Amino acid sequence: MEPKEIYRSLIRLHILLDAAKGPIDSGGVARKLDAIGFTATLASVRQILRTLESRGYLLSNEVRKSQVRRMYSITKLGRLRARDAKKKIGDLTNLFESQGA
Repeated sequence: MEPKEIYRSLIRLHILLDAAKGPIDSGGVARKLDAIGFTATLASVRQILRTLESRGYLLSNEVRKSQVRRMYSITKLGRLRARDAKKKIGDLTNLFESQGA
């Protein structure tokens, strides 16, 4: 498996977990990803957000302040997937630690 493929999955999961904390937008997500060492363009973040929305994990709406922004909120299905993913990651982490990886 290529590192990019792994990182893309981690980025999608990070976005879903971030949305579980509160509404998100593409600019904020891109800045947070950059702060933790992942390079993601606004276009790629927007594509991920749209994909997560099309799968029913996020719901978007336009917010008008000084400019129009599309904000994304997690859905019930998204919360379920986020909880499931966190549990599985915890299980995998424990497995790796027990194997000395």
